[in-house]
Amino acid sequence: MRCIAGEHEPILARELFEAVQARRAANAVARQVRLRGSVAVLTGRLFDDRGNRMSRTHANKRGVRYRYYVSHAILQNRKAEAGSIARVPAPEIETVVRDGVRRHLAAMRGTELATALADRDLIVRHVARVIVKPSSLTLIGPPKTIAPA
Repeated sequence: MRCIAGEHEPILARELFEAVQARRAANAVARQVRLRGSVAVLTGRLFDDRGNRMSRTHANKRGVRYRYYVSHAILQNRKAEAGSIARVPAPEIETVVRDGVRRHLAAMRGTELATALADRDLIVRHVARVIVKPSSLTLIGPPKTIAPA
């Protein structure tokens, strides 16, 4: 058998390889659906003040689940690169962001925003990024799209 650089005998049968790829694709879709239905409404939008994404996580103590967001720098054992606030309780920050967005929209419209808009929809529509700082939060809205003339 003659071997050419970059070519080799496959280590998996083609059918097995394709089955694994199909399973991976299905798992990716299932994960996206699971995240969309998640309680953690700030997933993918929360960052520490050094630009590290903050991911949802939890701890269980005496049968109680405590949800929080933690900087990726901490999760990746890069503590020196973490922002000044590396971990925040999820319920509190989600409430502050949600209520702040509702107040801001109400002030812009001069009326109370209907609370019928679900928290997740409110965040998806009006928040692109939240930066956690020691004494404040910075909320950045999604880019405005300009309709063609």
